[in-house]
Formats: sequence, structure tokens, C-alpha cells
Amino acid sequence: MVANVAIIAATVLAASALVPQVIKLVRTQNPDGVSATWAAFGIVTNATWTLYLTSQALWLALPSVIMVVAGYAVTFVLLYRLGARTGTPVSLGIAWICTLAAVAASGGWTGLGTVLGFSYAVQVAPGVWTA
Repeated sequence: MVANVAIIAATVLAASALVPQVIKLVRTQNPDGVSATWAAFGIVTNATWTLYLTSQALWLALPSVIMVVAGYAVTFVLLYRLGARTGTPVSLGIAWICTLAAVAASGGWTGLGTVLGFSYAVQVAPGVWTA
């Protein structure tokens, strides 16, 4: 129960970070100041959370994380359609996938869960840098 509550709280915080970015992109139609790498990392990190939650049978938290993945995907598509450069962010997202896969292969679900707990710093760093 505590794990479900913690994951839902973290997901609400992650989702709340998306709202201002999406509003800005829709209103201004200008991708400047919004990081495509941040969105790519958000997709990868939260999709990996989805796998982790499924492996741990934390079903209550699953719908909210899936919605966050969709939110980051929408943000990334908006950035692409508004002309933001997305080639490097896609490459970096693939590198992040490989990193998380290596962690899972070497540390199992426990190792992956530990790294995912700290992955928010990796996920938000590009956004902070862009801002």
C-alpha cells in the first residue's frame, strides 16, 4: 500500500511538470525553451516505470504512469511538429533505454527500481539546462 501511494504521488508530480510545457507549446506554437531531450527521457523513464510496476504487481499506480508516458509522448510530438530538433534527443533516449536495460540485466528488478528512484534527476536535467 505504501509503495502504491508513493508511486502515485511521484507520478502526480511528474505529470504536473508536463502541464505548463504543453500549455506553452499549444499557446505560442514555439518550441523554444522546451527540451525535446527532457520529453524523450520522460517517455523512456516512465515507460520503464510501467514495466517495473507491472513486474511488482503495483496495479493501482499503473494507469497514472501510463498517462504520464502519453503526456511526454504528446509533448515530444508537439515539439517535433513545431520544428524542434529531435534527432539528438531520440539518440539520447535510446542511450537511456540501453542504460536502464543494462541496469535491469545486471541488478534485476531491485537494481532497476533503485535506479528508477533516482532517474528523475536524469529526466529533468535537460529541461533545466534548456530553461
